[in-house]
Amino acid sequence: MLEYHTDCPLPYLGGISLCVVHDSKFSSFGVSGKPGAVHAAVVNALDLEQVILVGHSMGGPVIVEAANRLPDRVIGLVGADTFQDLDLERTPEEVENILQPFVDNYSVTTQAYVTANMFVAESDSSLVSQIAADMAAAPAKVAISAARCRRWLFHP
Repeated sequence: MLEYHTDCPLPYLGGISLCVVHDSKFSSFGVSGKPGAVHAAVVNALDLEQVILVGHSMGGPVIVEAANRLPDRVIGLVGADTFQDLDLERTPEEVENILQPFVDNYSVTTQAYVTANMFVAESDSSLVSQIAADMAAAPAKVAISAARCRRWLFHP
């Protein structure tokens, strides 16, 4: 899904004339390969220059990959609540071992993982439950496929 805004919806990035928002869980536009390929394809297709890429959560490493593909167009990266260890790479076997519980029972494993790893002890338990349930309701095939593309995704 792409959204175009003539006024950037991110107030701290004022002065930007066009903001393109891509939620990768909805569409890959037929582009496959490494993370960031879709974003690079969108930037190239729209012939955008002086691009600032914003990545939230799993999108942080994706914007790094996109920036590597667009060295003459990307002038900045903004990571929000993103993973910090971009140098961590796992073998395909390690990835499959980590993902197997998600493959076996995506909903239950996701709820348990989110609850145990994504919040501090003082977090509102009803909010934690709501977010964990929302994440567990995502299409398993899409989530697991995305994780397979990101060998550095998470620490078990």
